[in-house]
This record gives sequence, C-alpha cells and structure tokens, in this order.
Amino acid sequence: VPAPYTPLELSGSTVRCLGREVHFANTGFPASIRTHGREVLAAPIDWVVDTGPGSVTWTPGATKILKSAPGVVIRETKWSGQNLALECEAKMEFDGYINFRLRLVAKEAAQFKDIRLEIPLRRDVATYMMGLGRKGGYRPKEWKWNWDVNRAINNVWLGDYNAGLQVKLKGPEDTWDIYDLKAAGVPKSWGNGGQGGCTVSEEGDSVVVRAYSGERSLAAGEELQFRFGLLVTPVKPLDPAHWSQRYYHMYGPPEDAARCGATIINI
Repeated sequence: VPAPYTPLELSGSTVRCLGREVHFANTGFPASIRTHGREVLAAPIDWVVDTGPGSVTWTPGATKILKSAPGVVIRETKWSGQNLALECEAKMEFDGYINFRLRLVAKEAAQFKDIRLEIPLRRDVATYMMGLGRKGGYRPKEWKWNWDVNRAINNVWLGDYNAGLQVKLKGPEDTWDIYDLKAAGVPKSWGNGGQGGCTVSEEGDSVVVRAYSGERSLAAGEELQFRFGLLVTPVKPLDPAHWSQRYYHMYGPPEDAARCGATIINI
C-alpha cells in the first residue's frame, strides 16, 4: 500500500480506507458510505429486477470473505428469488475503489420489464456532477444518457469538494479504451440492444442514479454479467502544492510547455 494510503481495515461488514468507510448490507451492496465525516448515501444501494407485476423479492445468503489483505478486500454474497440466482462479488481496494461483478442466472425461462441498479445519494452531497456526456458543473435536476458507441462516457461523478461518488458502468472484461467503445462494443448486459441507459434525477432529499437495461427475456440456464465500479472521493487529503502544478497535454517540444508556464507534461 503506497503512501499516503493506509492499509484496509475490515471490521464485520465495514471496510475502512484512508478517510473513508463503507458498510455493506447483507445484500452485498453498500448500505452506508462515509467520507471525511459525511454520509454519501441517502439509502442503501439496491439491485432491482422488475418482472412487470412487481419486483423480485431477494433472499440474501451468507457472505464469504474471499480475501482480506492490506491492499484489497473481496466479499461474495449469493441471493435467490423467484427462480433466479444472483452472485455479487465486491472487490474494494486501498484507494477506495470498489469493483462489483454480478452474475444473474435464470433457473427457468423468464420475462423482465427491467433490470437496474439504483444508487440514492444525499441531495446535500450531490452538489456537482460530471460525466454521462455532461461537462463538470452544478448538477442538473435531471439528466438522461443512453448507451452509444459514439457517446461512450459511461461513468458519472456526483458530489461536493469533500464527499462524492463516481459510478462507472462496465463490460464483462476490463479494457483500455476509456472513452471509445467501438473496439470492445456496448456491454450486452447493460446495453441490451440499445434499450439500456442511465438517468440522474432529483427526488426529494435524494439524487438517484438509475442504470437500467430495459425489457428482455432469459432462457432457462441463461446468464448475464453486470459489472460496475464505485470510487469514493476524495481519495487523498488535500495537498496545497497541487495548485502550483500546471499540466501540458499537447505533443511538442518541452520548450513549448515551459513557455506556457507548465510544470508537468503528460505523455
């Protein structure tokens, strides 16, 4: 674990990292995320499988700790409900990043109106927003985004200067193409043939991020994998020296960067 990060601390269902702590519910999803003394979530994160007449009622099984080390904690929780099986693996690393991998298996053929992730954030925390095709600034009351290989900013950050959460929707495997999905393609699980997308909406004292996949059917034994990542911010204590750093992103001679007043060149 490199400085200034500190080793992860696992205590029951709570994992602590530098300045932050995540408490996991028996579902395997975070029920509470605290960063620098502020609660980020307005309610526990939820996974909703909508059958049309109603939502699947899940019965969580026991959670297993697959790994507990200074740099990573891996938790696995299995659910069951209405001829469905769901496996949730959460891998939290020392910098506050949490990778989720969900495996949804239909034991019998089934039809769904929607399968979605719901993340309710506290409204007083979600002051600013950046991502899902929107430039950084004050958060709008509502924002809509759809999967498109030409509109591939498939992550969003909401928060304040001392508390926030980034959500990134992912395909089944990690790829290097951050802003270009043309090579990897739209994830079958989230995209669902163009029906999937994400909304950010203000609802009372909450701001809810809904990553939906739309209507679909599954054959008996068919499996879907949904992956997403959460990053709890800020990840490090504020370093005042940061404000003296000036980045140069254009390709060219170092002399050009120096004339612009840059102190760091990105290659």
